[in-house]
Amino acid sequence: MTEPVTTTAATVSASGGAKVIGISFLAIVALSVFCAVLIVLMMIQTPRTPKEWAIGIITTIVFSLGLGATAIRYFELTHWITDWFGIVGLAFIIFMCGLPGWFIVRLIFNFMLKRKNSNVLDVIKEIKTLKKK
Repeated sequence: MTEPVTTTAATVSASGGAKVIGISFLAIVALSVFCAVLIVLMMIQTPRTPKEWAIGIITTIVFSLGLGATAIRYFELTHWITDWFGIVGLAFIIFMCGLPGWFIVRLIFNFMLKRKNSNVLDVIKEIKTLKKK
């Protein structure tokens, strides 16, 4: 005789958990691809001077710590610290959060180098015209 099938909270949460794991896996794959692209871009667009390199590294570290901590707290991932793989995942998140800092510094340096011989008023006028577009 077959036993009756019951749907309990554990069964429902397990199916919901599988969906979350599937979505998380897709997010991890997307972030990995994004990270690989950014690393390639960082290698292509190397800094021109030691000063630019130092500012880029400092900004990347600040972005890593600030945005990484914010992301970990926002997504409530602090329980990952109990597992080695969780620590690796948190380190990956912190690393990923530093990459936008590198990108922003490169944009600013390229913007400044393009307008090296301009005065401040010319740059302000150009930014205002860009805002109007």
